[in-house]
Amino acid sequence: MSNLTVEKLCQRILECRLVDAQELERAVADAGGPSVSLEVFAKLLQEKELCTNWQIRQLIVGEQHGYFYGDWKVLCMVGSGTHARVYRACHSQTNEYRAIKVLRKRYSEDAEAKESFLRKVDKEQDNKSTIYESGEANGLPYLVVDFIESV
Repeated sequence: MSNLTVEKLCQRILECRLVDAQELERAVADAGGPSVSLEVFAKLLQEKELCTNWQIRQLIVGEQHGYFYGDWKVLCMVGSGTHARVYRACHSQTNEYRAIKVLRKRYSEDAEAKESFLRKVDKEQDNKSTIYESGEANGLPYLVVDFIESV
């Protein structure tokens, strides 16, 4: 999986605010302590629904941003297009599930791409799509909309 240790993974999880310290300590103990393999610990985190597979993969490669947009916790990526990515997310207080559309990092400094993304927001509102929240996190505009399961 990686030469990353369980302790270092825990540090990254805490820094990204994905799991609180007490829950993480319990998970480490349940796994058999910090010397357990990263694979075993990652599987336990998923089984306990403390982290998703997507979150763990992101943490392992050292990604520090993109886990939260406002109060929405990103669970997994469900799609991507030229200018944006779409994630499934859960509200940290209400536990509601929604989709979050986020402008790709490579366009964060591109004023035209940002403007195009924001025009799509206006278009979705005109089409009566429900937009629950819009904002910016880590320099990336985002939009929270209904999550529609595809079959």
